[in-house]
Amino acid sequence: MSITEALAFIYICSQADTRTGVWKGCAKSVCVELGIRERTARDVLERMEHGLYIRRFAVPGRHLCYPILVHKFPITQGEYNGKQLNALESKSPAELSYFPREQSVQQNGEHGVEHDAAQRRIETREKRQEKKKEAPATPSLTFSGQHLSVSTKQDALLGEAFPWVDRAVEYRKADSWLEANPTRRPKKFSQFLHNWFNRIPQPRGKGNGKLDTNEAVAATMRGFAVNNRLTNERMGC
Repeated sequence: MSITEALAFIYICSQADTRTGVWKGCAKSVCVELGIRERTARDVLERMEHGLYIRRFAVPGRHLCYPILVHKFPITQGEYNGKQLNALESKSPAELSYFPREQSVQQNGEHGVEHDAAQRRIETREKRQEKKKEAPATPSLTFSGQHLSVSTKQDALLGEAFPWVDRAVEYRKADSWLEANPTRRPKKFSQFLHNWFNRIPQPRGKGNGKLDTNEAVAATMRGFAVNNRLTNERMGC
């Protein structure tokens, strides 16, 4: 129920006959009271009727002041005092149906339990969907060995810090070392690789004093090609 519908419903309840639960009004009455367009007021009444809040008995050819029954309206005066209007079962404004409040409370309680259970299921499903959205995507790997995996991001960082190192070859060496030393396998592989690369001495530059990084990059790319071939052979591709 929207805010406009809620305000309209409150207004209708305040104007309904406390002896019957019936309000004689129309969309124009709601329009004037709430300050909305008459067309909007008609739509509000239609949605409220579809939502089983009210039941209308419009008179053909007459658009003003027709009976509108408020479902479960508490009767506080008259013959049906202490009961509630059963607008859904009422055949006409002249043949109204009522039920005791205890029955209404029980029905509301059962409906409330079902509603709460449905709401919890919806919230649980939404939380699962949010967790799936928040779950980090599996990083793409540059190297995948028996005991060592290197993401593309890690490889790029190591390449910037140690441009002279043939990273593909060193990854295979490090993976082999981990295989040979099961009791010394590290907890933080990023720190392990940094220390591993840091032990590799930086070669001296050529005559111009600059490092031949192009040669190192070319060697690394050749090493990656070998790694891919070994990985495919290991997976049976």
